[in-house]
Amino acid sequence: MTFAGAVRVPDEDDFEARRRAAARRTGFGLLVVALIFFFGFIASRLWLSPDLSLGVIGAAVVVFVVVAVGRHLRK
Repeated sequence: MTFAGAVRVPDEDDFEARRRAAARRTGFGLLVVALIFFFGFIASRLWLSPDLSLGVIGAAVVVFVVVAVGRHLRK
């Protein structure tokens, strides 16, 4: 980290680390949504329940929205 007068100027490494962390968070959120769909599809086929299928889709949408909104609120 360097200083230009009284203003802190972040190093390039700070930007890279933040970018990698953001990519990991995005990947984790998408992985969770994919796992919900995958295991929910298997569970709905085992129990032959249309209500379970609808619940899985609803849960995946809710998780996706929470992750998307949470990322923007953190900024």
